[in-house]
Amino acid sequence: RFSLVTGVQTCALPISMGILKIGVVGCGRIGKLHINNLINSVPGVQVVAAADPMLDKSGAREWLAERKITNVS
Repeated sequence: RFSLVTGVQTCALPISMGILKIGVVGCGRIGKLHINNLINSVPGVQVVAAADPMLDKSGAREWLAERKITNVS
């Protein structure tokens, strides 16, 4: 499947695989787009961690907390 809204090709994971847990490196403008796409458009995926050297200065820590991603550094 291809999403015209996000421009990202998505696929559903087989039920037998369970949840695919993902960590994202980089929480700037593009990283946030990727995180939102993963959360909202990819079934069977859970973003569980994120890392960025500018978490506190950029406000990304709060943005991630709003999405219930608390394993950050």
